[in-house]
Amino acid sequence: MVDEERFTNTPDTVQFEHSTCQREASHFGGKLRLNMTRILEGVGAVAGIVGAGLIASNTQLSSYGWIGFSISSVTLAAFAIYIRAWWMLAMQICFSITNAVGLWRWLIEPAIAATIQ
Repeated sequence: MVDEERFTNTPDTVQFEHSTCQREASHFGGKLRLNMTRILEGVGAVAGIVGAGLIASNTQLSSYGWIGFSISSVTLAAFAIYIRAWWMLAMQICFSITNAVGLWRWLIEPAIAATIQ
C-alpha cells in the first residue's frame, strides 16, 4: 500500500513528466537531435584530448595532433550550434583558424617541401 501511494500520479508528477517531454521535444528537436548532440560533444572532446596528447608528447607524431584539434573544433562548433551556445561557437571558429595554421605549418608545408626536394 505504501508503494502504491508513492507511485501515484500527482498533478506535480504529471506536470513534471509533461514538461520534461515537451522540453526535450522543443529544445532539442526530439531524441534524434539529442543523440546527435551527445555524439558531437563526445567526438569533439575525445578528438581534442587525443590532439592535445599528441602535441604534448613531443614525438615524431606530434604534428598529427593538429588533425585531432581540427576534428574537435569542427564537431564542437556543430555542437555549439545545436545547443545555441553562440560564444562557444565563436571560440570554436577561432580555434579552427589556429588549427588551420597548425595544419599548414606542421603537416602540409613540410609535405610540400619534401616533394619539391
